[in-house]
Amino acid sequence: MKEIVRIFFFLLFCFFLTDPSLAWRKWEYINPSDVEISIIPKENEIVSGKEATFVIKVRNRTDKSINIDFSTGQRWDMSVFHDGTEIWRWANNLSWLESPHSIPLSPETPLTQIMKWTTIDRLGNPLPTGIYRIQGTLKCSPRPLVSNLADIRLLPPIQSEIKTIKINLFQTFEISLPRVIKSGEVIWKTEYDYNDNRIEEVSSDSTEKERIIRFKGLRTGHVTIRFYAFPQYKTIGETLERRSVRVEVE
Repeated sequence: MKEIVRIFFFLLFCFFLTDPSLAWRKWEYINPSDVEISIIPKENEIVSGKEATFVIKVRNRTDKSINIDFSTGQRWDMSVFHDGTEIWRWANNLSWLESPHSIPLSPETPLTQIMKWTTIDRLGNPLPTGIYRIQGTLKCSPRPLVSNLADIRLLPPIQSEIKTIKINLFQTFEISLPRVIKSGEVIWKTEYDYNDNRIEEVSSDSTEKERIIRFKGLRTGHVTIRFYAFPQYKTIGETLERRSVRVEVE
């Protein structure tokens, strides 16, 4: 008899393991796979020190309405990471009353929340430039649900308006950049928007005061070239200046 009971409970255990839809019900109020949470930045690049805006969206992936339960008055949170370390959390130093409640979530209408982050440090100074990663959280009970990680780039102040250069197909043109900024020699990193082989860098050289980069137009269309200046032996995350040039190949 004892052997039969042991076999019964073993088979029951295996049943729950092979059917996740039953297993999660033992401790969850909703199946996490039924809910999709995502975070999207309003702008992928902003000048450091400014306010960044994000939209957190929670979508019901089923065909029936479900209830989202909360153990306190807090429903949302957002974290910012830099180089794998959390440097800011929206809910830090905030508190909520113990007020359990629930809200319905229908398949037709997602739940959305706008969150903001001012890109300054504890002393009020603009954060170092570079890539930061942001993650949203739905503080539901008994387990919070977290979103994807969204990237945002913090930029140094724009030094000048975007310059436009018009060239003919296969024409070569030059961009001159300063070698010294703030009494120190800098390295310029080049990035492109919508290049798709429209232009290519063909050569570069330096004078005492400038770095000269030569490009060639290969296909018709427009390209934005972004130049980031950062000190020698440093990373692009410590950018001192950025400049943008729009190139129109005719």
